[in-house]
Amino acid sequence: MRQHYDDRGEELQDEFEALYEARGEAVEALRRAEYELQAATDAARGMEVVWREMAICVRSAQSLAQAQDCTR
Repeated sequence: MRQHYDDRGEELQDEFEALYEARGEAVEALRRAEYELQAATDAARGMEVVWREMAICVRSAQSLAQAQDCTR
């Protein structure tokens, strides 16, 4: 009977160690995903600035074109 409990204890210990290792891997994957999400967010913010500046340039070009039309 004691052997049965010893065997079961070892099985539970092995399961615990496997779960603990899987937890560590999941935490690491979550950290990587968090980092990638932050990088994507930063890139999106950068693109927002670029699009805003492009819109300003387009409006300026349109204004210049209209001014040139008026002088003809």
